[in-house]
Amino acid sequence: MKVHYDSSLWDKKNGIGGTAESTDWQFEHLGLTRHIPCIYKFANGIVFDLLTILDEDRLRAYYKKYSDMEERLSPVEKRCAAQEHPFRDINIKEIWIDGYRAEEGYSSSSCAYIPFAGDGSELGEIREAYRSALNGAACFSCSRFKIPYPKAPSILHKLLRMLRLGKVHNLKLITHEQRRFYPIELSFTLSEEEGEKSISFVHPATGITHTLYLRLGKPFELPKDAPIRQSFHCMEASYEIQPPLVQNDRLKFDSSISYTHALEENPSPEACSIGIIGGADGPTSIFVAGKGQIPLGPHGLPLNTCFSVITSEKSQAARFVLQGLDSKTGESEEIVLQRQAPFRST
Repeated sequence: MKVHYDSSLWDKKNGIGGTAESTDWQFEHLGLTRHIPCIYKFANGIVFDLLTILDEDRLRAYYKKYSDMEERLSPVEKRCAAQEHPFRDINIKEIWIDGYRAEEGYSSSSCAYIPFAGDGSELGEIREAYRSALNGAACFSCSRFKIPYPKAPSILHKLLRMLRLGKVHNLKLITHEQRRFYPIELSFTLSEEEGEKSISFVHPATGITHTLYLRLGKPFELPKDAPIRQSFHCMEASYEIQPPLVQNDRLKFDSSISYTHALEENPSPEACSIGIIGGADGPTSIFVAGKGQIPLGPHGLPLNTCFSVITSEKSQAARFVLQGLDSKTGESEEIVLQRQAPFRST
């Protein structure tokens, strides 16, 4: 199989492919067997395919459960359903090559081969190339990584890379901590006239009752430069929470909208969606009052920020939706793959 210096599993390029170096690395992560059959070397870096073997019976049960429900599920229910999927990807934070960290510029793409669901037909070539590693597995996932080389420790190393003669002796993958989303689905309004409001909810994992003390902030109009006639509105709010959540718990507010609009160049309606994307508690999660300081609210607790649901009409009352809570469930993991058996530490 010809592999180019690209992380895309779909783009087909011409030219010379990478120099393949067999690795046949195998390891377990999140209860699934993973393989890196070989590494493709280039002058500027490496490319490798990470295969994950999937359980066909579990996949069939999952698709049977949700195939007729997808259109009826709310965004929160879809998020929870996604967590039940038998495939769990590796969420990589750092990649090290031969003891040196790849600082920037690496990328990846992923695709799953699930024939009975009609997914992954483009992975036929991958399936043939890695037939031995897949060992007859009916379903699998492939993630392709493109990793620029870290700075060469010597002129000799740099020359060997350019000539594609040097070997990759070990590869270290450091994952992000494991997290899980717990639904809350609490909706409330906060008007300019009220200004403030307190809302309570029960922590889905601990059973502890927490109270949010909210204070309405400034309004926003967006997107100002979008090629559509429609404008959108949302409100910012700051909040304190008592008792405080543990350090790694994060509230998730819904700040998105689905709507139908007409482009200026095309009068026909087209479906579209927008949202505010940002920090753990909404688009932003920190006010900076001074160097290294997070300001406290009227109740003496740290202030956080959230945003209301986006609307197409300006209103004196904003609707906020607390979708749920994102909680840490596991530590970051270090996976070291080398010529000997892989080992891991946390």
